[in-house]
Amino acid sequence: MKNKFLSLLMAIILLLLSLLSFLKLYGVDTERKDNKISKKTQNGTQSDSEEKVRAVWIFYKELATDNPDKKAYEKKISEIFRTLEEEKYNVAFVQVRAFSDAFYRSEFFKPTKYLCDGDMPFDALEIICKYAKKYGVHVHAWINPYRVSYDKTEKVTENMLKTDSGIYYDPSSANVQMLIINGIREIIDNYEVYGIHLDDYFYPTDIGDADKDSYIEYKKNGGTLETDAWRRSNVNNLIKEIYRTLKEKDENLIFSVSPGADIKKDYISYYADVYAWCGNKGYCDWIIPQIYFGFKNSSMPFTKTLDSWEALIKNDSVKLIPGLPAYKIGKEDAYAGEGKTEFIDGGKDVIKKQIKEVNSRKNCAGYSIYSYSYIKDIQ
Repeated sequence: MKNKFLSLLMAIILLLLSLLSFLKLYGVDTERKDNKISKKTQNGTQSDSEEKVRAVWIFYKELATDNPDKKAYEKKISEIFRTLEEEKYNVAFVQVRAFSDAFYRSEFFKPTKYLCDGDMPFDALEIICKYAKKYGVHVHAWINPYRVSYDKTEKVTENMLKTDSGIYYDPSSANVQMLIINGIREIIDNYEVYGIHLDDYFYPTDIGDADKDSYIEYKKNGGTLETDAWRRSNVNNLIKEIYRTLKEKDENLIFSVSPGADIKKDYISYYADVYAWCGNKGYCDWIIPQIYFGFKNSSMPFTKTLDSWEALIKNDSVKLIPGLPAYKIGKEDAYAGEGKTEFIDGGKDVIKKQIKEVNSRKNCAGYSIYSYSYIKDIQ
């Protein structure tokens, strides 16, 4: 009797192993994700067989609606991702948390007012993930970690800072970091996203002495860093903790950050230590500088700026994916100096030339277009 049981058990095990081999042989996905575009060759450059990232940002106003009808919203989102498939985009950075609010059902953040004035008649992120999967686009949840509101009349509570530009979470607060991490965990635990994305909102450029009380407390507790270094350290701690949180959940989850194109301004004014992020492992997987300049820009011409970012990448684990400004097509670039009419004179050809330039470089893993509303202007 015992021998018969063991024989039956071995037969079941062999059957299961055969089934698993069959699934892998015929390409059936047996894991949570199979993100080919997230993988990197050993030397850090794009391999011939690896798909280039063709990404687009979808910002919160492009997701907004006043219509509480779920079917109508599904139609809207379906159209967005059908368009992305048609235009051959494979990644979407979808802004699901712009102002300490959420386009999804959150335990930690209030419903966004851009979805039926905060009534939350349906879970927008759930619908977004559904149609992204249908059309083969990888969704990365885009959040603004520190920005709370541009409305300075709103109540400022503990762990918040108020400046002339608005209200922000205090980056030095351990409670704030915990809140942000918890918010990220609920996204990666409950939704089929391929990563988390941050843009360039770190410390506000007009921070002044708004955080002086926090700094005084830091010094009282034995802190030794000067103010600027302390602020950069606060941001770095969050960046590293987000990266760690994602990799703890799933090694294939991608953490991407999109700073401004001006490297020195990132470092000095936003306290974003892009030197550390691009030079060391453990900060981010993708760096996506917003190179929103034309080739003729007087102070930051596109090619020279791209060169600077290529030179900044010192770690093979970090991919460079430049952000491109489709929103400027047909408009005057007011601060571009001699190049202020470039996007009027050249129109979509400027962006096409930028795409060609990026794709010609082995150290660039693709590009991202800002934003969804302008992608057809490139064609």
